[in-house]
Amino acid sequence: MKIATDKKLHFIACLTVAFFAAAMSANILYPLWPAGRGWAHVAAAYAFGVIAALVVGIFKEARDSKQPGNHFCWLNLLADLCGALIGAFSSFLALLI
Repeated sequence: MKIATDKKLHFIACLTVAFFAAAMSANILYPLWPAGRGWAHVAAAYAFGVIAALVVGIFKEARDSKQPGNHFCWLNLLADLCGALIGAFSSFLALLI
């Protein structure tokens, strides 16, 4: 099964956005989060990274759907979701190191 280059680019772009959004928000939230809440700030940062990447992907697909000869592709959104989840999780792992 060959994966189209477009899907790979969607995956890489959302992985990158999610990684940096999650890492930045975790570093911003950590000093602000009340003590004794455990890893809640990491979960919030993880969710923010995934959501930020998906918003970028959805806007990209919406813009593509308005171009002539192009359409809204749900498989691109699936590639976005996979990249977002892996990128945010990678950011979480980087926090542990």
